[in-house]
Amino acid sequence: MRIRLIIASAALLLIPALANAQDPVKPGMTIGKIDFGVRGTSTTGDAARYERYRDLGDGLFLETARLGTQKNAWSFDFLGDHVGRKDQRLVGAVERQGKFSGYFMWDEIPMLMSRTTRTFYQGDVLNNGGVLQMSDAIQQAGQTNANNIPLLFTPENTTQFELRTDRHIAETGARFMPTTELTFNGLFRNTHRVGGIPYGGSYGHSQLVETVAPIDHTTRDADAGVEWAKSRYLLRAGYTGSWFTNENTTLTFDNPWRAVDSSSVSSRGRHSLPPSNSFVSVNGMGSVKLPGRSRATAFFSTGLLKDAGEAIMPQTANSITTGINPLERTTVEGEGKTMSMNLMFTSRPTNHLDFSARYRSYDYENRTPVFETFQRVSYDNAVSNSATPIETEPFGMNRKMFDAEARYLPMTGTAFGVGYNYLDEARSHRVYENSTDHTVRATFDTVGNQWFSLRSRYEYSQRRGAGLDEASLTSIGEQGGMRHMDVASRDRNRVTVIGILTPVNNLAFNVSVAAGNDDYLESLFGIRDNNHRIYAGGVDWTPKDNMAFGASYSRENYMALSRSRQANPATPTGCVPLYPAPAGQTTCQFDDPTRNWAVDTDDLVHSFILNADFTNLWSRVDIRLSFDTNRSLSTYHYITGSVPDRTLPEETPDLPSTLPTPTQLPDVIHNLDRGTFDFVYNFNRRVALGASYWYENYDVQDFALDAESIGNQARSNAVLLGYMYTPYTAQTGWVRLIVRW
Repeated sequence: MRIRLIIASAALLLIPALANAQDPVKPGMTIGKIDFGVRGTSTTGDAARYERYRDLGDGLFLETARLGTQKNAWSFDFLGDHVGRKDQRLVGAVERQGKFSGYFMWDEIPMLMSRTTRTFYQGDVLNNGGVLQMSDAIQQAGQTNANNIPLLFTPENTTQFELRTDRHIAETGARFMPTTELTFNGLFRNTHRVGGIPYGGSYGHSQLVETVAPIDHTTRDADAGVEWAKSRYLLRAGYTGSWFTNENTTLTFDNPWRAVDSSSVSSRGRHSLPPSNSFVSVNGMGSVKLPGRSRATAFFSTGLLKDAGEAIMPQTANSITTGINPLERTTVEGEGKTMSMNLMFTSRPTNHLDFSARYRSYDYENRTPVFETFQRVSYDNAVSNSATPIETEPFGMNRKMFDAEARYLPMTGTAFGVGYNYLDEARSHRVYENSTDHTVRATFDTVGNQWFSLRSRYEYSQRRGAGLDEASLTSIGEQGGMRHMDVASRDRNRVTVIGILTPVNNLAFNVSVAAGNDDYLESLFGIRDNNHRIYAGGVDWTPKDNMAFGASYSRENYMALSRSRQANPATPTGCVPLYPAPAGQTTCQFDDPTRNWAVDTDDLVHSFILNADFTNLWSRVDIRLSFDTNRSLSTYHYITGSVPDRTLPEETPDLPSTLPTPTQLPDVIHNLDRGTFDFVYNFNRRVALGASYWYENYDVQDFALDAESIGNQARSNAVLLGYMYTPYTAQTGWVRLIVRW
């Protein structure tokens, strides 16, 4: 706060001299601007959501600061936003035209999640060094009777804390041009993030605890390159490096249901957090102009990803557990190699025809050695031995993409186009080892017309998977008919149209329509299809040079259908894995289609925006007004038995359900209203007085994260932080002085 007072006081001392300075700005003169004053914020309800990524605290503020000067052939600039606040950004730049440019930036990004979260864990949970402890009395009460935990979850036994992270970014870069053909450039960025985020813990499927993962990350990025351009040729070479350091690579947390270790239950749990690692790569690019107004470009890159070599976390935090064999190695030895290539060719042989083609490939080769063990410790409980080896599955990927487009231009600003895209992806250890996408598209654009502009696009895509391995699904207890949406076979249709009509010079209407459908035609379980429909329209009117009005409305609708089966993956004794079962025998629930169910989701959003700008009213006054409202409604409809208006593979028809009729969940509602008012009175072109007002009102009804649901979970074997969605009403007012020189 002391720094903020000094800044504001120094700025106030400049007012008398600047208010009387009426001379026009001359070449070479220092120019600048400061915008400062006093701000106050009033909030009822969830204040943290209102300030999620910004600092709107009460008191003095320096909203903007600008300073620029030029001396000889050099220019110097300083830019400051929200100076002295938690979301401040400071930028300094220097440039000699055509020879050198450089800058330095300091940026702070807060993320405030909640000011009302509570926890049993003691001490500073955001700076805990990866260890969360609670009192012995609470653990003993939970061990004696698990029902004691919700009763103890009261303000007397918990600590309220502010759940947040803060990101600090220091970045500098420079470009040096010793000749007109040669350019050197470099960049270095240091990002440090501290605080905590919600994290899940578990001691089994029936006992869940929400913890706080400590965040103390540092990421250092470096980039350097050299570029040479002459005549028809362009060559570029570069180096990129990124180093991630995590000060907390494990999280250990006390068990609220157990005070001491036993052979089957641990008094502590532990998770592995992201390890420190590095990635370095080199790249090169070449481009050449060809006859027929054509150009060919090629880019190549190779990189290496490695972990920092830290020791593997022990298999359990339980001090009683015995019979654990040594691991085959003490470090992960994680390593991956990347190779990428981009080839591009563009041509416009005539004024009425152009063509482009691109080929891209990316290969991620996972070089991490396979880790093999015959033991597993789940939830820090007893050791489970396996007769067959348990192996890690190092993920790898190879992606190839080809895209081509041709356009016919009958007149200036108008083009008809057709295009084709081919995407092939090979992913290791997935239900589909390979998947291919074929997409065709058609476009029509006309722009630059005095009366209207139009852009339109239609595309049809087919993705098909190859090398299906249903055994990999059933081996982990999933249904053989499950398909994962990122690799599952699907057909897609999409259309987009954007139009602007300008009947007169100061009036414009805009309309946009987008619609699409994804049909996962082979997925018995998982997502089956989804549809979206978007309609938007608006008007902009400028009756005078100093007046502008705007209004817009949009309606977005997203619908999706997912299917599942209520069944125990384990095969009951005596059941037959067939449906229907032979007479006198039991049907396995895992294979019983009468236990199928589905959820049909419907998300609908209405948005309406109004704005009005008045500048230089009565030669002194600027006024800006805006208001927007958003109405979101999400419906989850649960279905058993036949699913209406949906198609399934013919060999798996819907059958009458043996499940009970589901109880439908209430709709999820999110409503947000925002209004702003900004007033500036210009005493002269150097000094102005301003006032601003912000208003926000957020209303929410969410069955998953409202107070009632959090309370219900707290009464079960779940200990939560109490983070929830709650409404708020917030108002912020500014009184500011703006000084220019």
